[in-house]
Amino acid sequence: MLRLVSALVAFAGPALADGHDRPVRYEHVCSADGAALTLENGQRIYLGKSCDTFVPGHGTGNWWYAASGFWVSAPDFGMKFNGQDAPCPSLPYCQPPE
Repeated sequence: MLRLVSALVAFAGPALADGHDRPVRYEHVCSADGAALTLENGQRIYLGKSCDTFVPGHGTGNWWYAASGFWVSAPDFGMKFNGQDAPCPSLPYCQPPE
């Protein structure tokens, strides 16, 4: 299933070097452990049920909900999915890390 989201680069990083706030297509798969997203450019993002994330090439980090979407953050990588909920209903409502 493809979903259309607005992505905003939160941090500079090689995976998001163009720095544009533009719609991004992604596919997702829900599992017992969370969700696996594959962005249009091939970048994978794994969202865990413990509000953890793994972004290949960038390592582990966190994901959380914000007022207008959800954020994914890992070393040298950050992305906000504007106006979107995480794609799998079994994922928790994660809070920003402290």
